[in-house]
Amino acid sequence: MRSITEGEAVAIRALLASLPTSERRRIRETGLGSRTFERIRKRAYGSGWVFDRIIPDPSRTGFETIFLVMAQPFAEHLEGIQARWKELPSNVLLWRWPETVFGVFFSNESQEKFLAGLYLPAGRSETFVVSSPAKRHAIPVYFDFEAAWARLTLQRGTLAYPHALPAVAREDEAPSGKLSISREKIAGLLARPVRPGAENAPLHVSPFFFPRSYQHLLETGLVERRTILDPQKVPPFQGRSIERVAFVQGELTSPGTENTLFRMLMAIRVTPFLFASDGSRVLLATLSPAPADPEPLSGRPPAILGNLRRFLNGIQIVREPVEALSVVVNHRYDRLFPMAE
Repeated sequence: MRSITEGEAVAIRALLASLPTSERRRIRETGLGSRTFERIRKRAYGSGWVFDRIIPDPSRTGFETIFLVMAQPFAEHLEGIQARWKELPSNVLLWRWPETVFGVFFSNESQEKFLAGLYLPAGRSETFVVSSPAKRHAIPVYFDFEAAWARLTLQRGTLAYPHALPAVAREDEAPSGKLSISREKIAGLLARPVRPGAENAPLHVSPFFFPRSYQHLLETGLVERRTILDPQKVPPFQGRSIERVAFVQGELTSPGTENTLFRMLMAIRVTPFLFASDGSRVLLATLSPAPADPEPLSGRPPAILGNLRRFLNGIQIVREPVEALSVVVNHRYDRLFPMAE
């Protein structure tokens, strides 16, 4: 397999940053020539290293809760759980391994009713659920791979990390206040990057490409354009490849301290691509490279676990190989707003 060049690594970081800036400025900040950047961008999308999605603000579109569910049922139940979760219109992401299934759901149901709809079998071995309210900063990192990519490719700093799940509505605003006038437009915009022929193409969002009504959705924060890394398809960099996805889950020792926990992780250079909490529980996910960090910090793994134990009880870590990942539903936010037939 070919390796990522330094120029490609820099360009991919700029794409993952998803900065709301002009293309000219984005290219200038990479230090690459415009033609070089354009070639790399075309290659990155065409090869599936990255892809674009439009992500809605659930608090402005009628969905009050985001459920993140990780289950490790007995083997005989895996197929049935996958099939059930996949058919739920609230499911926007579904990852599956031989022993683990992970899903993200946007819903306005109570947790009890939602969990009943998952049909998790009695006697299941492990299930972990975080139900985050759809409000600002409830999920401070939502599938933002920029920092993990920068670390893998030995680049200093980040450009826009962390990206939260879009949630910009005021606390006193009715969650569905804009839904009646925006539903058709939201549905059309969310469907654009997953239409046939658009899956491996960059999603242009300038007024030249989008009607003004779509631009309004982006400008007001009702939706957000994001570029997402595919850890299975992106080649290694200088012999360092993405080997595992690691999920860390636990109960907060003191409720409401998730923001302090996240700041601690940043201080010790742990950069999760997903971090969510419901005020009492935390679920975070990171990428693990192989081989190990060429500049290991003495005692770093024990230090990380020790710091986590300051904030979390009952810590469980689930590590799954990237090569065994089956992506069943891939950031399909268009499922939340089906187009009228």
